Amino acid sequence: ANMLLKSTSGSILLEDSRGKINASSVSGEIAVKLPDFKNDLNLKTVSGAVKVTMPVNSNFDFDIGSISGDIYNDFSARISYADGRKFEGSVGNGASKLTVSTTSGDIRIMKGE
Repeated sequence: ANMLLKSTSGSILLEDSRGKINASSVSGEIAVKLPDFKNDLNLKTVSGAVKVTMPVNSNFDFDIGSISGDIYNDFSARISYADGRKFEGSVGNGASKLTVSTTSGDIRIMKGE
């Protein structure tokens, strides 16, 4: 099932979710833990952190950016574009698309089980 989630000041926490996910928050954190990554994921915050955990064998293209937050990625990736605030590239064969943007929140892309 596809999901569209919006929050002004609360956190958005998703665990074991499947389907295409669009989530945005003004000042709350977004945390997503995926059992697999087979659909596009679009996450956006203004001042909240974003944390995405997915299986170690995930394949995805990514477009990740933060104006003043730090970006961490546990996956080995091919970078096609980087300017210090924005990174584009792919992990594996790039089967799905991960888009994450924050203004001042940190971004963490982490390996799960």
